[in-house]
Amino acid sequence: VSQFLVLPIIMGLILVGLTIFWLETAWIKAAVIIVISVLLSLKLELQQKKMVLAAVEITETAVDEAPAPTQEWMHDLSDLIIQVIEVSNRQIENSRGQTEEAITQMSLRFT
Repeated sequence: VSQFLVLPIIMGLILVGLTIFWLETAWIKAAVIIVISVLLSLKLELQQKKMVLAAVEITETAVDEAPAPTQEWMHDLSDLIIQVIEVSNRQIENSRGQTEEAITQMSLRFT
């Protein structure tokens, strides 16, 4: 049972209880409050269901329209990965060379 269905009815029952407690002869007002709260809860439940269906439809449409990976896209991605690996390999070699040079310079200072 949805909160959109239950909460308005509970609020209506609370209002009815308070109305009867304060105005002991307010049965007609209490009945009107109950009817309005039930109608409100049904309307809210219906709107909530419509919104859920619309959200599901939008999601399904977005998934259906998403482009599938093509051969060209996959080739471009593999080219990008190769370029990134080449750059990182150059950086590693550069760091290795700098480290080797720093070690050589340090060893020359201590000899």
